Amino acid sequence: MDPRPAAIRRRLEGLRTLVVASSKGGVGKTTISVAMAMSLRDLGWRAGLLDLDLTNPSCHHLLGSRLSGPLEDKGLVPPVERGIRFLSIAQLSGDKPLALRGHEVDEAVKEILAVTRWPGVEVLVIDTPPGLGDEILDVVSLVPRGELVLVATNSLLATTSLRRAAEALAGASKIAGVVENMRRGGSTSRVEEEAARLGLRYLGSVPYVEGLDELVERDATALERLIAPHVAAVLGKLGFERRGG
Repeated sequence: MDPRPAAIRRRLEGLRTLVVASSKGGVGKTTISVAMAMSLRDLGWRAGLLDLDLTNPSCHHLLGSRLSGPLEDKGLVPPVERGIRFLSIAQLSGDKPLALRGHEVDEAVKEILAVTRWPGVEVLVIDTPPGLGDEILDVVSLVPRGELVLVATNSLLATTSLRRAAEALAGASKIAGVVENMRRGGSTSRVEEEAARLGLRYLGSVPYVEGLDELVERDATALERLIAPHVAAVLGKLGFERRGG
């Protein structure tokens, strides 16, 4: 019998886990994931961030991580970077390309979740790769009480993808709601309409920011200044209020 599912439950016991997902690439899911971890930190919550995109991890770029390696202490202990306990496969691979077949992805996800400790973390944000592949299927089956946050943009392709993801994952995990990214204004959007049709909670929107990638490259605080405050409003709808003064 594989002992890792039980180990994963013990590792994540007591944590609230937000799983950020989309079945379509290019909707800014990683941006939302990193901004969520930053907002949680700024609201006074002890946040962790796990980048589970094994073949193309990119959270570290947006976080401004130095890719410090995890410590080994009864498992892997992710380093704290910019106030967030952070782990990415890029820390383990030296940011080298990692091509994995299906069963290898399944094994890697189970191993990472089973061996990683999150001391002090109250809320763990997991960024998953686009699609409905092994990573997201493993997470929804292995992470206890995981809350799915689906990300979409206001396009026909993205909202169609949102519907497919919601239908595929319904029943496998709790869907906390939908975040609309890169909204360009307007009174209503396809994302709101699709969320209503699917019976999902619309958690709010994050505005489109022209040249965001370039801004983040030049200024490590750009994501915190321009995106994180909007994500904080989304987190408020999930029950994460500001702590202390």
